[in-house]
Amino acid sequence: MLPVGAVATYAYLRRQPGFERRDLTRAAAVPGALPSILVGWALAAVVGIVVLAVARPEQLFDLPREEPLIWALVAVFYPLLSVYPQELIYRAFLLHRYALPLAEVARRRRGRAAPVAVGRRGSRQVDRANLAI
Repeated sequence: MLPVGAVATYAYLRRQPGFERRDLTRAAAVPGALPSILVGWALAAVVGIVVLAVARPEQLFDLPREEPLIWALVAVFYPLLSVYPQELIYRAFLLHRYALPLAEVARRRRGRAAPVAVGRRGSRQVDRANLAI
């Protein structure tokens, strides 16, 4: 279901005049974000291994040991069929579709007044760097 939703989202975004395709990859942001991503992944992996080793030590590494093909397929296709479609739908689409309301929420949380549009609702430019909430 997610891949179908991702294809529909991609088709919708391609027809939007204000959407830039480079927002789908942001390859330039990877080097700066990679250290924090790897630290988060490593911490989650260690915590998961420790919890499983304590709770069910007999099942630790069962999947790669007993079903290496299934484990490899999950490792390869889960990101392609689940992670990237979710990224497309929940980041690219929602940030594009709701950029103005999200920018206003972010400004309010930072203690700044939200800009007021007088008569020209769609004329404001949104600074995507300020969308972090």
